[in-house]
Amino acid sequence: MFADLDEARRRFSALEELVIHHPGGWADEQALRKSRVLLAAARGALDDPECRATLSAIEPLLNDLYSAAGHRKWDHVQTSGRDFLRLRILRDLSVLDQHLAAIEQQRRSQSGAGPFGGDVL
Repeated sequence: MFADLDEARRRFSALEELVIHHPGGWADEQALRKSRVLLAAARGALDDPECRATLSAIEPLLNDLYSAAGHRKWDHVQTSGRDFLRLRILRDLSVLDQHLAAIEQQRRSQSGAGPFGGDVL
């Protein structure tokens, strides 16, 4: 029903898949390039300041994740920087997904549409 939200979800999901399937911890230029393309597409999918701010915060995390040494500054006693970054990025993407659900709920309530479109009974 809301094309911009659907597009944003697709872009966020693509970023999530990238982080899951390309774990980083080394200079992965291909994953870094792809992450930049996906971030730009995600920013353009939805005109929402909170989404843009979160995506802007994710960008340097991806840069460190897919660098030769940037991930090391995120090392913790029991967690590697690579794993910490991946979890942080995935958590932020999950928060964005929840934010999209809230936007969708708000739009539906404003339009009088039910959860599956159409009018509320």
